[in-house]
Amino acid sequence: DADALVHNYHPTRMSDFGLEYEALANHNPHLVMTSISPFGQTGPRREYTAHDLTMWSAGGLGFLGGAGGRPDLPPLKAFGQQAGFQAGVNAGLASLGALYGRLSSGKGQHIDISVQECLVAIMENNFIAWPYDRSTPSRLGFRLIPQDVLQCRDGYIYVLAVEEHQWQNAVELMGSPEWADTELFQDFVSRSVNWDALKALLEDWLQDKSVQEVYHGAQKRRVPFAPVSTMGDLLKSEHLNARGFFAEIAHPEGGLLRYPGAPYNFSASPWALRSPAPCLGQHNEEIYGGQLGLSPEELKSLKETNVI
Repeated sequence: DADALVHNYHPTRMSDFGLEYEALANHNPHLVMTSISPFGQTGPRREYTAHDLTMWSAGGLGFLGGAGGRPDLPPLKAFGQQAGFQAGVNAGLASLGALYGRLSSGKGQHIDISVQECLVAIMENNFIAWPYDRSTPSRLGFRLIPQDVLQCRDGYIYVLAVEEHQWQNAVELMGSPEWADTELFQDFVSRSVNWDALKALLEDWLQDKSVQEVYHGAQKRRVPFAPVSTMGDLLKSEHLNARGFFAEIAHPEGGLLRYPGAPYNFSASPWALRSPAPCLGQHNEEIYGGQLGLSPEELKSLKETNVI
């Protein structure tokens, strides 16, 4: 009686778990099943296994990404399990689309999510460049200068002043130092060519400044600097807390915890996080007993043999 089933079992193992869509649809023709796999359900690589690092490279992003904007250094994958996150976002969106389509068709469907294709799809103009001028993207690092994450005395700030008026306002923020008028930094091209020298000067200026001091000073001059927020900064954010973004939920084992809320607000049906994540086995009796009809004796036997 489920509306949707989302899983990431490998295509070669789906039959072992009874996850062939045709068989499930015979029992529940309204079911939407979304299968996430490294290279999809079909094709010559459907049987390949992979991890986040493999997928990041297979999607082409490893080639474009560099360490700290340095094209001379080896590629560096993004932090965390970003390949899986991209697949999850696409799986969620596709599942909702299929459920919406079911309202008119009355039938469910099987959705095939390839992690590789999710990553290839977000490479944006790196593909668009080819049909326009037959150019192949290269690892150039930061092509817009100045643009970098630099350190203040109490944290990091994202520095961006690529347009001429932004740069001139940033120079004013720095107190119009003499070096800013030299030929080394007279225009966008020279600032890009001499970025190593410019970066050192910016770091020297920032070392005794606070992040908020620089941020608000740049903000007043319409220069798009931005603080690099830590998790603690976000939890203490006056703005996020004023909007009620965080939810406090008491967990039976973890205690009172704060969770991030939804990135959207519905005016007619407000969203709220009302219950904590379930503990392991918390709903065994409800699912195995109530829905599958297993007796208390059978549940006890399954627990004793470590099946559940």
